Amino acid sequence: MTGQKVDKRVARTKTRLKEGLADLMTEKSIQEITVKELVAHVHINRSTFYLHYSDISNMLENVKQELIEEIAEVMETYPPEPFSEQSVLFMKDIFFSLGRNRKLYRSLMGENGDPAFVQEVEDLVGEKCLTGLKRQFPNEMNVLKYSYRFCLSGCVGLIRYWLQKDPEESETPEEMADIAFRFIMSVIRDTHPRVRR
Repeated sequence: MTGQKVDKRVARTKTRLKEGLADLMTEKSIQEITVKELVAHVHINRSTFYLHYSDISNMLENVKQELIEEIAEVMETYPPEPFSEQSVLFMKDIFFSLGRNRKLYRSLMGENGDPAFVQEVEDLVGEKCLTGLKRQFPNEMNVLKYSYRFCLSGCVGLIRYWLQKDPEESETPEEMADIAFRFIMSVIRDTHPRVRR
């Protein structure tokens, strides 16, 4: 058996485990989920689970780290320049990442999710946006920081709402990025006349 076949099998196994974990997290908190329950849910042997993770908490930490790294990679692709055409492309890539991992994000941002993870993603994206704002509008940050925080919190709410919808009936990542960008720009333009596009 070639290494490529092994890698594909490992990837499929991990995907099943992640989706299973996301399913169970819609029903109960992470502390209530057991390895036995998870492997039964996805029809995988316990020994296979332990090839990849030491326990449920370890698995969740690995999953969160992978998601954070994917968001960080997207962010590295774009310069920190808010209110530019690059901003729309940046937001589209973020929504594509969210869409690819929809079940996991929905669970992590849901009732039984992990507020610390949500905060980490928010801080990661927010830091990039704030860096760009400080560079572009250094003398207006006393007021602009409130608009920025309002927009960031609004985007988190928008994402939560989108993730809860049936993928077949919800907007595409491109459509969501356009909606989010329009909302952000309407707030910024109304509160900061110097910002024009």
